[in-house]
Amino acid sequence: MTLSRCLGVLCVIAALTAPNSTAQPGTREPRIGYAYPAGGQQGAEVIQIIGGQQLRGATGVYISGNGVRGTVESIGPPMTNKRLQVLRTYVIRLIRVRENRPGATMEGEGAVSMEESEAEIAALRDHPLVRKLERMSLPELKHWVALYRERRNPPNAALAEMAELRIVIDANATPGPRELRLITAAGYTNPLTFEVGTGLETLEHEPNHLIPSEEKALELPALINGQVMPGDVDRFHIQARKGQHLVAKVDARHLMPFLADAVPGWFQALLSLYDPQDRELASVDDYRFDPDPVLLYEIPEDGVYTLEIRDALYRGREDFVYRLQVGELPFITSIFPLGGQAGVNTEAVAQGWNLSKRQIPFDTTPGGLSIRQTRINGPKTYSNPVVYAVDELPEDTEAPNNDTMGEAQTISLPRMVNGRIDIPGDVDWYRLEGRAGLTIAAEVSARRLNSPVDSLLRLVDDSGAVLQWNDDSPDKNPGLNTHAADAYLCATLPKDGIYYVRVSDTQQHGGEEYAYRLRLSEARPDFSISITPSCIIVEEGRASVFEAWATRKDGFEGPIDLAFKDIPAGFAIDGATIPPGQSHVRMTLTAPLDSVGTVQLHPEGHATIHDATVIHTACSADTQVQAFASQHLVPAQECFAAVITTKRRLKNISLTTPIPIQIPVNGTARLEFSTSAFRIPADIRFELDDPPKGITLQEGTASEGSIVITIHADGQEIKAGYRDNLIINAIAERPAPPDRPKALAQQITAGVLPAVAIEVTP
Repeated sequence: MTLSRCLGVLCVIAALTAPNSTAQPGTREPRIGYAYPAGGQQGAEVIQIIGGQQLRGATGVYISGNGVRGTVESIGPPMTNKRLQVLRTYVIRLIRVRENRPGATMEGEGAVSMEESEAEIAALRDHPLVRKLERMSLPELKHWVALYRERRNPPNAALAEMAELRIVIDANATPGPRELRLITAAGYTNPLTFEVGTGLETLEHEPNHLIPSEEKALELPALINGQVMPGDVDRFHIQARKGQHLVAKVDARHLMPFLADAVPGWFQALLSLYDPQDRELASVDDYRFDPDPVLLYEIPEDGVYTLEIRDALYRGREDFVYRLQVGELPFITSIFPLGGQAGVNTEAVAQGWNLSKRQIPFDTTPGGLSIRQTRINGPKTYSNPVVYAVDELPEDTEAPNNDTMGEAQTISLPRMVNGRIDIPGDVDWYRLEGRAGLTIAAEVSARRLNSPVDSLLRLVDDSGAVLQWNDDSPDKNPGLNTHAADAYLCATLPKDGIYYVRVSDTQQHGGEEYAYRLRLSEARPDFSISITPSCIIVEEGRASVFEAWATRKDGFEGPIDLAFKDIPAGFAIDGATIPPGQSHVRMTLTAPLDSVGTVQLHPEGHATIHDATVIHTACSADTQVQAFASQHLVPAQECFAAVITTKRRLKNISLTTPIPIQIPVNGTARLEFSTSAFRIPADIRFELDDPPKGITLQEGTASEGSIVITIHADGQEIKAGYRDNLIINAIAERPAPPDRPKALAQQITAGVLPAVAIEVTP
C-alpha cells in the first residue's frame, strides 16, 4: 500500500509528530539542515540559502570534485518570533513601496510598528532571508506574509540559522551529485547534495498552487527547483505533444535522506499529472521501493498539461526541498545482467524510456568497489544512474525452464548466477553437489542493486526437505534502503549428496525488471567497514570520539584493525581494533599540537583471514535519525578530520599502561595516562561514557603530568572474554554563584581521554 492510499492513518501520526517539533538533540557542532536550490546548471551562478545550526562564523564552502566553487555571502542569527515579526514589518513596507502606497496601513497583521522596528530592521539588513525577500516579486512577498501570518512558531531550531552562498559552476563541470559543506571555525559541517545539471533550470515562484491559465507553459525539457511549505501545493504548466513519452522525476528524499522529526522520516513527494481540462491522468508517490516518485506517461493529445507536487500528508517546511525534471528524458527501468566478473568485459542490456542505446558497458576493473554506478550519457542530457556489482567469482546465466526441482539447473561451485524472476510466481531451482561438513553460502543481490525482487531462499536436500531458508537479511552497510530485502543463508551440509537452492519472490511478483544475482559458493569469510562521522572534529593536542561499524560475512569473527592511510605524522588512533565477533566500537582520534586545519582521511580496515592479510577501503558515513527513533548510516563521498584550536588544558594525553587493559572478573585494573606539564584543575573528575554493563569507574585522580583511573568488572553483569573500548570523559564543575545557593553546579566537559581497549579475564 502506498503512502497516499493510507493517508487517513498516517495523517493522525503526522499531526502528533509534526515537523515543527524539536529535531535531533542539540549539538555544538555545525550542521546543515537544508540547501535551496539543491543544484544548478553547468555554466551558471547560483544564489543558495542554507539553513542549519551553529553556522555563525562560516568562512567558506567546500564542494567535492572540480569545477564548482562557493563563497559565503552573508550569515544571519537564528530566526525567533520577535525577529519574524520585525521581518514581516519590513516585508509589509516593501509591499507598500512596490504598490506605491507608502502611507497605507495594514491593521490586524500583527506586525511591529514602523517606529519601534527601525533598529531591529537595520540589524537584520544583511540577513540571508532579508536578501532573499528583496529579490522576490510582489506576489511572492504577499504570499510570504500570508504564510508567516499563519505560522505562529519560529523555524525549527535545527534550521533557524541561515547563510547565503554564491555557487559558481564551470561550463565543463562534470554533471551529477556533489557534496557541499560549510567551513566554520568549528570544522566542516555534514554534507548535503548539490547536483550539477546539463539543462536550463528554474526556481518555483510562489504562489503557484493555482496557476492562471494564461501563465506561460514551460518548454520541455525543464528542471524546476522548489520547496514545499506547510500545506503547500506546487503546480506547473508544461507544453506537451501527442505521442511524447513524458518522464517526470522528483529528487527529494535523495537530497535530504532522513528527517529526524517527521513521520515518515523524509519528504514523501506526491506527483500528479493533469490534462488540459484539469482532469487527473496519473499520480505516483514512489518508484517501486524508492520514495522519490517517477511518472512515466505517453501524452495522448497536444496541449498544456499540469504537473502538481506536494507532500503526501500535506506537511512541509524549509527542508522539504525538491528538484523536478520533466521532458522526454532518458530513463532506465531495468538492466540485465546486474553485474559481471572482475577483469572480464561485460555489457548489460537496458530497458526504459527515451534511450539512445540499449547496450551499457560495465567497468569491471579489478580492485575497485564491489558496487559501482553507470548511466547512459547523451549530447545534452543523461539518464538516471543504475548500479551494478563486480565480483571475483566466475559467472553463469540462469537457464530457461528451471522452474521445478526436477528441471533444476546444475551449478558447479563457486558461481555467480545472473537470473530473473520472469513472470509473477516464477521459481528458479539450482542443483549442486555437496559433501558432509562443507559450509556453503547462498546470497541474493537484488534490492541493493535497485531490483524490485524481494527474494526468498530455500536450501533443500534430495528428499525435498527444507534444511534452511531466509527471507530478509539485515544489511548494515550505509545506504538509503530502509527495507533490507536480499536473502542470505550459510549452512553446513549434513552428508554427501545432491542439494538444491530455490529462489523466488516473496510477493509473487515478477517481470523483465525482476533481475537478481545469486552467489553460490563455499563460505568466503570477509568483512566491510564504515566510520562515522564523515568529518571528525578534533581539537589540537586532544582526542575526539568516532565510531567504526563492521559487517561480517560468511562467519568471519576475527578482529578488524582500522587505519588511516597516509595520515600526517602525529595523528593517532586509540582503540583501533574492532574486537572478535563485534560489529561496532567507538575509537578516538588524537591530533598533534599546531595542526589546525583540515586533513583528508583515507580509512581502511585490516584483518587476517585464512593466514592472509585482507585490506578493504572503509566507507565514510554520517549517522542520521529517521522519524524520532531509527538510526541509519548515510554514505559520504569523502572523509575529513577538522582540527580546531583550543585553549583548554588536558592536552597531549597518552595511555602508558599496555593494552588491552586486562580486568579480572570481580577485580580491578589500573589505567595510567601521561599528560603535558599543564596544570590540571583541582575540581576535575572522570566518568565513563556509555560503558558496557558491569564496567564501572571506581576512582580517578589527576596530578601534574599524570592521570590514574581504576576500573572494576562486576562478574554478575559481565563475563570473561568480553572485549571493548572504554571512552572516559573529563568533567569540571563550576559551582553555583553565591547569590543562587539552590542552583546546581554547572558541569563543563574538559575533554575526552584516548580510547582504552579492555579485556575481561577470569
